[in-house]
Amino acid sequence: MRRKDCTCVLSSESEKLAFTKLGLKNPIVSEHELIKTFDGLKVPEAIFDDNGTIVSVEVKRIIGNALPECGQGRRRIKRYINGRERTIWPWTSSVESALSKLHSDIAEQFSINVHLAVFLIPEDLTDSVKNRIARHIQQTASTFLTSNVTSTKVKYFIFHCEERYFDRF
Repeated sequence: MRRKDCTCVLSSESEKLAFTKLGLKNPIVSEHELIKTFDGLKVPEAIFDDNGTIVSVEVKRIIGNALPECGQGRRRIKRYINGRERTIWPWTSSVESALSKLHSDIAEQFSINVHLAVFLIPEDLTDSVKNRIARHIQQTASTFLTSNVTSTKVKYFIFHCEERYFDRF
């Protein structure tokens, strides 16, 4: 199996796991349908009717506190903050992307009440590493949601899951 094929299968499986952990079944609209309808916009994985509350869901897999190696060792992500270049937690952009994945046009058309961002982390990490990742997600989400306007209410969840849901090539 090629890396891209494997990544797509793992992504689909991890999305199904997240939906199950949230208690969501039978999406109203899938990501594939949203992509066809809203070409060029950021779209969530799916939209569900959760007992009368319409929710969109975005799932991100976060494998640890560092990005995978790229040939020259661990990658450092830098961002300009207050005019100075600073190293940030490598998954900051992934968390921000998940929180803002729902475009206002989609939210309006489907009358979405809540956008759910789900972060999956490997359960085989040590408790201290899992706690550190959770703190990073919480801090990034708090900073992002305080300083950015989103089209709907946003909630996030952090779930631990088996290592098989993460591609480590």
